[in-house]
Amino acid sequence: MYIFKEIRPLIEESMGEVCCRKRVRFGNSISIDFGKRIFHNKPKMADPFYGEWSFGCYHKLWKVFRGNKMILEGQNDFDNYEETDSILQQIHFGKLIEITVINTLDIAMILDNNIWIEFLASQKEEDTFGVFLPQNKCLVYYANQGRWECGRSDLSWPNHLDVAIQ
Repeated sequence: MYIFKEIRPLIEESMGEVCCRKRVRFGNSISIDFGKRIFHNKPKMADPFYGEWSFGCYHKLWKVFRGNKMILEGQNDFDNYEETDSILQQIHFGKLIEITVINTLDIAMILDNNIWIEFLASQKEEDTFGVFLPQNKCLVYYANQGRWECGRSDLSWPNHLDVAIQ
């Protein structure tokens, strides 16, 4: 397992990429994609493509801010995830300019248009944040351990890749 400064070089190429897809999914989990559109043949998916870089979480502990004002969060009173997704689609996400660790355990994604997204740590959730990278690589952040794991997204998890393998 790794600390943030060890995995950061793996995601630096995503900086400057424009958001091409964003979705709230079942359970108010969220996915935010950047870069080239990668088309798939999965007709049940909401979009016919993924982004080259896909960031998100499988739980509802996330918030979207414009400046210092929270404008959407996964923990809300909507009846279903489609309502949350509908609001998310109305928010313009620009270019990704930074990903950082805040408050020791939480992750923040900062965009060039005064939008930022926080992914909040929880002792109950195994993983706090995940990144699907090009070439079938995947990073998973385990906030309860303060560590990252690097592996292949096309193999059963967990598996391990040395971050030095690029």
